[in-house]
Amino acid sequence: MSNEIVSICIPVFNGEKTIAKTLESVLCQTYQTLEIIIVDNCSVDSTEEIIKTYTDDRIRYYKNESNLGMVGNWNRCIQYVTGKYLIFVCADDLLEKDAIKKKLEIIKSKEDIALVFSASSIINDDGKVLMHRHPLKKTCIVDGKKFAKKAFYKGNLYGEPTNVLIRKSVLDKVGEFATNTYYETDFEMWMRLSCFGSVGYVNEELMNYRIASSNQTSKIQFKKKLLDDKNFVSNMHKYNYLELTKLDDYIHYIITTLKIIARIVYMKLFC
Repeated sequence: MSNEIVSICIPVFNGEKTIAKTLESVLCQTYQTLEIIIVDNCSVDSTEEIIKTYTDDRIRYYKNESNLGMVGNWNRCIQYVTGKYLIFVCADDLLEKDAIKKKLEIIKSKEDIALVFSASSIINDDGKVLMHRHPLKKTCIVDGKKFAKKAFYKGNLYGEPTNVLIRKSVLDKVGEFATNTYYETDFEMWMRLSCFGSVGYVNEELMNYRIASSNQTSKIQFKKKLLDDKNFVSNMHKYNYLELTKLDDYIHYIITTLKIIARIVYMKLFC
C-alpha cells in the first residue's frame, strides 16, 4: 500500500473528558501516514491544554476566533485538508487500531469508490459496549446510488462521521456539509457522496460511537428531529441525484417516524 496521506479531522468543543482517548486511538493506527487536523470551536474547558501535551508532528491544531456551530466547524476542518482521503473523528469516539488501514485497502481497490464504512459498536461513558451494528452481512463493494436509495428508506446505514472514510476528490464535487440540517447532516453528506460512485463496506467493528450525557446527538427532541428530516428530504430533491417520488417520501416519513420513536425509548431505557 502506497503511503498516501489520510487526513484525520477532529472537530472539538469542550472535549476535555474524551479528547485524549480519541486522539490516542488515532495516533495508534497501524496506518501511520496521517495528518491530524484538530479544529477547536472555542472550547472554554481544558481541551486546548490537553491537546498541546501531545508533541506528534502530524498534529495541526487550530482554534476558531468565534464559535461556528457544529456544522460550521466541520466545514472549517475541510478547509485544512491536504490528503487524498479523509475521515471525521468526533472528539468522543474511538477508532480501532486497523480502522484506517482496512478502509483504505477497500477504497484504493477501485478508483470509483466514493466512501467506505464499516460495522461499528455503540459504547457508553465508561466504554461499555451497548450495541453491535452490522448493517450488511459481508465485506463488499456496492453500487452507490442503489445503496443510497436503500438508506433513504431504512435510515443512516453508514453510521456516524467517525465511521466513514471519504475520497477527497468526490467531496470536492458535492461541496460542504449542509447547514440547514443538524441531526442528519452527516447522513445527508453520505447520500450525496454515494451518488458519485461505489460504496465500500468492511464487516468488522472498526469504530466505537460513544453515547454520553455530553453528546449533542443523544438529546433528540421529536419535533426538531422531524423538522430536520424534512430539510434532509428537501435537500435530496434539490440535488435530484436519486429521482425520488412522492411515494418514496411517504415511505421514508413513516419509517423515519417509527425509528425516531424507537430511539427515544431506547435512550430513556438504556442511556
